[in-house]
Amino acid sequence: SYMALEPDPPNFEALKRYVSSLPAGVASRIELLALAAYSSRQRMRIAGSGSAAAALVAVDGLPDSNDVECLPLDELLTGRRMSFLKLDIEGAEPDAIKGAAAAIKRDRPIIAVCVYHLQNHLWRLPLLIASLVDDYSFYLRPYNEEGWDLVCYAVPRERSLPGAA
Repeated sequence: SYMALEPDPPNFEALKRYVSSLPAGVASRIELLALAAYSSRQRMRIAGSGSAAAALVAVDGLPDSNDVECLPLDELLTGRRMSFLKLDIEGAEPDAIKGAAAAIKRDRPIIAVCVYHLQNHLWRLPLLIASLVDDYSFYLRPYNEEGWDLVCYAVPRERSLPGAA
């Protein structure tokens, strides 16, 4: 089964529409949650709601319609195993990885994490993952026409293809 988190209400509705368009056997295996992965349980706000660049920002006052619930993936994954973790969350990737540290250590998933939102993520995120688990190989792959959408793949040794080191 798959767990898909999308905290931004307009983007969550688009995700629901997309999943409902999939064959029933596929759609029934996807659990949609209107939550944000983060390092701690807290309320944050969505800036740029509805866009591809919607991002979490600190709450600066009274509750707002763009507020979302954030929680560590370790809480969501109690009693579940994680085989693959994909993070493209507009700069909150380090916090999400910290909030999934126990599951990453326990399950040793393949991780696909965007490293282009902040310049230091290019080295900070692979180092963070390496601090949690041993024997991972790291690969960088650019996407998009200009190659700016850079993704780091972290693959545990036991799940690497032969000769792929």
